[in-house]
Amino acid sequence: MARPSNLRPHDIKADNLIISVNKEIHSIPRHLSEACIFKVHDALRDVNPEAYEPKLLAIGPYHCDKDKLMQEHKLRYLQLLLHRTCESSVDRYITAMRNLEEKARRCYGSPINIESDDFVKIMLLDGCFIIELFRKCSFGNLIDDDDPIFKMEWMRASITCDLILLENQLPFFVLVELFDMTKGLDREDNIIKLAQNFFRQRMAYPFVFKEFSRISDASHLLGLMHDCCCYSFADIVSNRNDGNGEVNFEFIKSVTELEEAGIEFKESKENSSFFNIKFENGVMEIPQLFIANGTEWILRNLIAYEQYRGNIYHRYVTDFAWFMDCLVNSAKDAEKLGQYGIINNCFGLDALHVALVFCCCFAQFAPGLSPCTPV
Repeated sequence: MARPSNLRPHDIKADNLIISVNKEIHSIPRHLSEACIFKVHDALRDVNPEAYEPKLLAIGPYHCDKDKLMQEHKLRYLQLLLHRTCESSVDRYITAMRNLEEKARRCYGSPINIESDDFVKIMLLDGCFIIELFRKCSFGNLIDDDDPIFKMEWMRASITCDLILLENQLPFFVLVELFDMTKGLDREDNIIKLAQNFFRQRMAYPFVFKEFSRISDASHLLGLMHDCCCYSFADIVSNRNDGNGEVNFEFIKSVTELEEAGIEFKESKENSSFFNIKFENGVMEIPQLFIANGTEWILRNLIAYEQYRGNIYHRYVTDFAWFMDCLVNSAKDAEKLGQYGIINNCFGLDALHVALVFCCCFAQFAPGLSPCTPV
């Protein structure tokens, strides 16, 4: 329909404003309760922005403009997948992603100003890249001799770190759908087991990594990692009964100060959960913590994930970070925990660096007051 010729300039501007505001309104998620992938708030990001932003591999819509370097690799992995499944077209995958588009958009807590075709393409390329990467890491016969990702260790290390960033996620049901569509008839693939195997191979985990297989509970890869390290401890906590259910929160002293007060420290030999810290008869037992270059990034993104989940969920990683922040106030404290075997400095980082992983790193996070037995 032609625009009336008698419209004044400000009427034309008003029409454009209507279009602009309507577009903004429609881009905002209507179902916030379904959101599970968020942009990290500046209050958290400003302390260490690099801990939340992908360096090499962009996944999902938040950082898709940074992905030019990996785009060819994603297309190549999709090409190889189609060859392996004897297909010549992506038509059925595009159809499947279109059917999931609306549900997937609701998983993002910030507006996604991306056209439908572009969003569907992101889900397809990113999702297929992830599942094929996991398969290659578990089944060596799928790796091409000229695949640079498997020829260069630094690429795999960078990709692994990028896959655990809160802002750099796809909804897990997208991965499950693509995985199930491409699963071979002669192989009992399980996407959770392949994901666990991938991360276990590539990262020095700062926590005990337990088997976990409840697909319906995973929101994305970072959420899966969180579930893997927390669910066994959640079972322990659920079996505890403190009577009145009250939780008292107090700051504890540093390792040096506690030792001066007569407290002893020991490495816990129990493997039930990394968070299962015990204090009895003047002895504090703490499971071993692995410290590597990516430990701070892992902890920060797990904590950010907990902060956005809502108050109905326990914040086990946040509480653990607060606990360690209290214990480690100096390089001397970090050295002492290393001597007791509680901190395993597997990358040979100096004690000051280890201390800085905790000191001043988590001051902006509120403890979750998880219902743990008081220390």
